[in-house]
Amino acid sequence: MKSNGPGWRVVLRGVAFWCLVLGGAVLVVLGYVGIVMPDIVSLFVLGWLLFVLGVVVLAGALRYAVAKAAREHRRSAAATAALVTCVIFVLLSPCLLRKRTVPLVSDGRVVAVAKRPFPWGENAFGVYVGKSKIFSLWGDAFGSPLFIYPFADGQRFLCIDDDDTSVLVFIVDFSAAGANVTNSPGWPPNDYTRKYLAERAPHVVMETKGSIRLPSYAEVQAASRSLVKLTPSQLETASFPSCDLGLYRFYVPIDFLLRQLDTNRQSCWPL
Repeated sequence: MKSNGPGWRVVLRGVAFWCLVLGGAVLVVLGYVGIVMPDIVSLFVLGWLLFVLGVVVLAGALRYAVAKAAREHRRSAAATAALVTCVIFVLLSPCLLRKRTVPLVSDGRVVAVAKRPFPWGENAFGVYVGKSKIFSLWGDAFGSPLFIYPFADGQRFLCIDDDDTSVLVFIVDFSAAGANVTNSPGWPPNDYTRKYLAERAPHVVMETKGSIRLPSYAEVQAASRSLVKLTPSQLETASFPSCDLGLYRFYVPIDFLLRQLDTNRQSCWPL
């Protein structure tokens, strides 16, 4: 009767190999997190160490796979190398191919740039004019910005923000008159919704000298008209992904964004 020992050893070696590949990918991702974390020197150094270690582990796994397959068959070696390379690339793509910046465009002109944080790093989506950060929006796994419309004056920014249990719409206003503008008594027309949006908006805006208020009817309509003019590719470029896998990104559809800007909006979460 033949022993099943060698068969189990092959299976265990295969499992160990793919665990090595996955572990190397995790080390690279963790290292990348440390590298992109701003102003934290210890994490930066640790990040590079983990990143280099992960690359070494992945390179070793790839070399082992190619050498093992080469002993069996040359074609098998090429196929195995291609498979391992593809797996490594797919595992790392959410990290390496992630959308890092979102241009904020008004009338074809880039007014500002929003920078997306790494999901396991800081939680501030910073908005920059040149090199100066003018405000940030809070974001995490349960909620983040969906779209920011800058008005042509470059002083007002209408934000559509997924706040987990609601979708907020508010304006960060840097104009001279902005500090004296109160929340619009008209939009949205539903009293509860208007009060809720006005109370929640300041909790998601950080690091700003601008005033935070609800938009007027005219501002909501202007943002809606701008959205409608965008082509699908322009909308994706100017929007924040709701899910970013690197190789593919998911965005909320334009109809969803327009419902948040409905002049007759009645709910904190219009579906």
